[in-house]
Amino acid sequence: MQLSVRLSGIKNSHFRRDNCTTILRDALQRFGRRLRQVNLYLEDVNGPRGGIDKQCRCVLHLNRGAPIVIRDTDGNLNKLMHRVASRASHALSRELDRCQKRLNGRHNRRGVRQDPSSEMSDNSALNSPANAN
Repeated sequence: MQLSVRLSGIKNSHFRRDNCTTILRDALQRFGRRLRQVNLYLEDVNGPRGGIDKQCRCVLHLNRGAPIVIRDTDGNLNKLMHRVASRASHALSRELDRCQKRLNGRHNRRGVRQDPSSEMSDNSALNSPANAN
């Protein structure tokens, strides 16, 4: 997994970059094989004026499928990074579960799980002597 961090208008860039990288790697490390690249963009929208102005965009590029994008804004960069990392992990887990279910063929087109025992009972009802007429 390649991880790139881009900062715009954030002070102490070297410390923040290392901190952001560590938080994101820890949250996504279990998906390493399935992630091709992670791009993290952090920006201080208002500059020195303050307020809830730190904006984060995290783009997760999977080996297969469309990228997953997480956006969030907060005044505290540390809280923002932890929240984005948690959301990224959760979104990635959900997407990989969906892909796995599609590959296994466990769901029909409407998303309803097909129970093999109900298919057997439907077939046996058709073949029973009562329905021979």
